[in-house]
Amino acid sequence: MGDANNAVYFINSLRAHLVAASIAIPGTTGAGVQANAVTSVNVSNNYFAGGGYGIASLNGSGVVSIGNASDPANLPQYGLRVAAGNIYKSGAQPAGVWAESVNTGGQIWS
Repeated sequence: MGDANNAVYFINSLRAHLVAASIAIPGTTGAGVQANAVTSVNVSNNYFAGGGYGIASLNGSGVVSIGNASDPANLPQYGLRVAAGNIYKSGAQPAGVWAESVNTGGQIWS
């Protein structure tokens, strides 16, 4: 499910769910969960440690993030990242050194 930079990587899928996992993010630039060209991903009640991003949505992906958290002693650089994707958030979100990163064509919805 992961690759060299991301703990969990969803690509070219219609629907995916990741619920109640504890995720150590590899390296300093990867994501705990990265969605790339995915119609819908549900990321709920997960715990993230380290890395570049807790949750990343890229290239038209739609991610629903509900009740996620981060290790306060080992925060990702950003809790949420979007680039030409969308993240719909509710409840607790993974914290980061910076809360959110929004690039061209992306949006984070509350």
